[in-house]
Amino acid sequence: MRPRRKIPEIFISYAHSDRKHFEKLRSHLSGLAREGRAKFWWDGELVIGKAWENQIMRALQRADMVVLLLSANFFESEYCIETELKAAQIREKEGLIDLVPIWVSPFDWESHWLGNLQAITINGKSIIESRLGETAWKKVAEQFFHPAHPSFPITSICHYRCPRRH
Repeated sequence: MRPRRKIPEIFISYAHSDRKHFEKLRSHLSGLAREGRAKFWWDGELVIGKAWENQIMRALQRADMVVLLLSANFFESEYCIETELKAAQIREKEGLIDLVPIWVSPFDWESHWLGNLQAITINGKSIIESRLGETAWKKVAEQFFHPAHPSFPITSICHYRCPRRH
């Protein structure tokens, strides 16, 4: 009998003002969760009556991957930058997680240290700039379902097919 693989845990970080973009991503990735190939955590998983910041930090510590929905709103959010991103950056530098930036809307994110990471874009443009609507989110989700990784298709998402903006 084959040993069971750990189901990867994916933390999704986004600014609350970008909730509609998060919802699109979540719906397009729902198949991974339904098939038991990934567990997703976002602030909608917070348990009432528990300290919310502790819950977020525990989820970040358990995560195998942190997905960042990058926008001007994300960089405006002190909590996204000073808490979630800083904690994720430490774990990424230690080689414990992969950071997966998704370029949601146009802004100069490449001047930030995140600009050194491969990001998911749509032909070098943000999701919004691509003007593809639902099709853009489908293309983003396809990056997570890459056939080269059938048992866990998102392990190396940033090491293949993630075009950078030029």
